[in-house]
Amino acid sequence: DEASDGMELQTFWNAFNKTREDYGDKLAYCACEQKQTDTGYYTSGSLEQKTFNETYADAHSFGRALIATGLKKYQSVNIIGFNSYQWVIADIGGMMASALAAGVYATNNEDACQYQAEHSEAHTVVCEGKMQLGKYQAILDDKVNGGLPKLKVVVVYNMSPDDASAQKAAFAKHNVQLYEFNEFLAVDSKKDFAEELDARLNAQQPGNCIKLIYTSGTTGRPKAVMISH
Repeated sequence: DEASDGMELQTFWNAFNKTREDYGDKLAYCACEQKQTDTGYYTSGSLEQKTFNETYADAHSFGRALIATGLKKYQSVNIIGFNSYQWVIADIGGMMASALAAGVYATNNEDACQYQAEHSEAHTVVCEGKMQLGKYQAILDDKVNGGLPKLKVVVVYNMSPDDASAQKAAFAKHNVQLYEFNEFLAVDSKKDFAEELDARLNAQQPGNCIKLIYTSGTTGRPKAVMISH
């Protein structure tokens, strides 16, 4: 491609940091407006806004929490839910920690969710709300396809802290820690793992795999497409 031949290779972080230099205090994300007809709990406030610098800081908090809870390089972070700021933070935070971020089809059943989590060696699963969380509880309780013995952490967004707390025991009996999203962001509030996270981020190279995109699996088991920077 004549337009790109000879361009210097860069990582996602090179591009993100250039964006932060140019637009750090500018709007990056805005949550949907919540109306009186809406029901349920939302982690983001109505029309809540986040700058690029705030997005980076929240993703950094998420990445530090992953390391604090034992995530190793190239384990995965599975994310199931509809578009949201929390989805983005889990995605970027996972990549910061040298995990392989992997979105999960929101329509997947327990069998498909279990297969992807096991195949990608998921350390953490991030779920939107009660319905998606229930899929992973069922996988653990019913040992669907053998369960998920490598899973260590589940993080739920769009669920109130009280409701999430009430579900903790159901996951703890399987040696899985359940966190409400903002609770997880605060796991390393003292930044004990900041140096390690930055070291993992800075060691990444343009050709490294940064995330996985799974096929739908309509004609067989889903296949993982490896995406580099």
